Amino acid sequence: MSMTNGTAGTNDIGPMRPISPIPNATINTPSTHMTAVVSPPQTLSRLAATLIILLGEPGGDRPSLEQRVDWLDLDRIEWSFGTARTITLTQLPNSFQRLEDLSLEPVRRVLEVRRYDDNGELTEIVAWGLLKANPDQLNAQVESIGLVVTLDDVLFGHRAYGYRVHSAHTGAAATDFTVIHEDIVFNPIEREDEAVRGNRSPEVDDNDAPLWVAPDALGSASEESVQGTPGLYWYIPEAVFALCWLLNPDEEYLQNPTLDELKDQAGDKAADEKLIRNIRIKRGTTLPEALAQLLKPIDWAFEFVETVDTSDPTLLVANKTQLKIFERRQRPPVTVSLLARGEVEDGTSQTDEIDLTYDITERPNAIEAQAELQQFESTFTLSPGWDDTHDSLTFVSIENGHKNKQLYRDVGTLWVLNESGSYLEKRAELTGPYDLRPLLGSENSVRRRKFERCLTLADDQNPVGDNGYLVEWKNPTSGNWEPVQWAFSVLQDECGIQFTSPVPQPLWQRWRTLAAANMKTEPLIRITAVVESDRRLSASADRDERSPLDMENRAMLDLEDKYKYRKVATTSTLYTAHHEAIEAINTINDADGNPTTWLIDIDGDHATTILKRKKICILGSTGNDGRYTVDGATYSLGSNKTTISVSQRLPDDTIDGVVGFGTLEESDYHRMKTFLEEELAKTDGAAVSGTISLIGLDHWSYRPGDLIDKIEGREIDLNRYTKSSGETSYPEVTRLVFDVHTQTLVLTLE
Repeated sequence: MSMTNGTAGTNDIGPMRPISPIPNATINTPSTHMTAVVSPPQTLSRLAATLIILLGEPGGDRPSLEQRVDWLDLDRIEWSFGTARTITLTQLPNSFQRLEDLSLEPVRRVLEVRRYDDNGELTEIVAWGLLKANPDQLNAQVESIGLVVTLDDVLFGHRAYGYRVHSAHTGAAATDFTVIHEDIVFNPIEREDEAVRGNRSPEVDDNDAPLWVAPDALGSASEESVQGTPGLYWYIPEAVFALCWLLNPDEEYLQNPTLDELKDQAGDKAADEKLIRNIRIKRGTTLPEALAQLLKPIDWAFEFVETVDTSDPTLLVANKTQLKIFERRQRPPVTVSLLARGEVEDGTSQTDEIDLTYDITERPNAIEAQAELQQFESTFTLSPGWDDTHDSLTFVSIENGHKNKQLYRDVGTLWVLNESGSYLEKRAELTGPYDLRPLLGSENSVRRRKFERCLTLADDQNPVGDNGYLVEWKNPTSGNWEPVQWAFSVLQDECGIQFTSPVPQPLWQRWRTLAAANMKTEPLIRITAVVESDRRLSASADRDERSPLDMENRAMLDLEDKYKYRKVATTSTLYTAHHEAIEAINTINDADGNPTTWLIDIDGDHATTILKRKKICILGSTGNDGRYTVDGATYSLGSNKTTISVSQRLPDDTIDGVVGFGTLEESDYHRMKTFLEEELAKTDGAAVSGTISLIGLDHWSYRPGDLIDKIEGREIDLNRYTKSSGETSYPEVTRLVFDVHTQTLVLTLE
């Protein structure tokens, strides 16, 4: 059965047998069924849909109304997210023509499938794309040419060759930019401190699309001054807008959305920087691919909406396709209908066949996750690592003995924590292994560990000390702890250090004095460094009453690369100078209502130090833990408070936590728990999947991303949660197949 209509067009693909239109054709409605639901046979019929095929000229643009054809047999239309739309057609040769006589001209042609609107005009575009020939049937009985029309990526601009950055050279205009031939990156994670950094420039191109800032062009105050920004965050609307103009500047087939349109579509998520973190798009990517790589990780999607120019009713040429973005599983639910038993069919019943599966054990109803091993910075007193029988050696003896490295190689140079107890036989003053439980927690074991670099930062934003380790000795002359001036290396198989030069004379003389006075437990060498716990940062989202499964089905996630816990303990000698309590947080909005600056007040005068370090971290808060880039800091003598302004969002207005303005501390517990709760909201409940077949092709309002809540008329509820929970979650339409010959629409649900 052909669902085409109109005047026969010229066959540029090959001679064809004309196919007559079938206006107002009817089809019988098959019986409707679903598992455990049986319906009586239906006898009524339904009008078949009339679809029109428009075919553009070879090498031409979108077709007009005058370019309709009726020698193509429309088979089916498939539609899912993004550009995944396929039209399948067949071109049948006449009885006097063999397939080998046909001419398949390799040239670009645009095909559209349209339907009539409520006013009887062909203004509704069902699908469109580029025409491709595929001779898929060739044997002694059947010869035909299968045709496929797809919405190819090549229709939407060119491939990514890099990204645009403001030139930033002296004298450059605001719109001057250059192109960096590297992968496109949004809000990258810094290598040094693994904090998310905004890399959006305040400058825009000629289309008002934001420019990028190269991640390695920011860091120091002088670099940020050159760029004119500390780096703004990319939000969903700005990121999509920039990609559209970067990859589709000519707008030949796709009309780029405005930034305001994208903000309207994003709604209250339009200024949420948590959504886009460290997104990387490879060079060579097309716009649809880039949009998918940007949106899919955050559970968003995009679609194309076509409109027709109605200014000339005789032509009705298609306007350019428009892009829209949306958050998945957030649309208002829609229904399908099936008359109840005993009701008289009145033509409103949609459903032909329901084939759905409910599985209450497939999806987890609780999620537990472990992230990075917890890290703690502290100051540790070290003990000698050599045999105590050598404590009385003179400096000259050791110096000469160092020539015999097997005999005296560690004397005076090896200083250890003894965390595993491996030095108990060598040192009488050691009564047991170093107890790390007060720092790491009571559940940590006795075993070998190793020192890691400090979390506390110097003014140059690098970890303090020598390559990140602050090693000090107690100078007997001054009585103070002072950084050592002797070269050392950090042991890699246990917690300890070794001086790489011969034993320092002042150090050994002091040790001999302590040993002679039987004061071997007196602290002499200490190190400020990081030690890892046996325990990982852990969080969970637990089962609640929404779940239809009355027992726990727990999933386990490994999020080691995503979330961290790093803390400077109060036992670190560096703690006091780098921590102050938060007194108040105030949110400031710009003229458009989008937050741009957050202010944090802390006690005392810290403005100078904070401006030098350009970074702060928040720990122990309800919902603001993380690292932030400082825009400014001012001190008020009257209130004795320092006000810090940061450009990143503070998502929680609860006034609690502490600020560290010179550390790499990080506590992702709240963010990790929120992530698990959001994931559980997507997965908890019964897994509902399968298909629903709808009678007729007049159900054009359905689209990918729709949620189906029930089968109206039979009152079949498709909620994945229990009724007693009061919560709802419905299966999502992920694919539509319009079968023209059977006049059915098949919805695939997941």
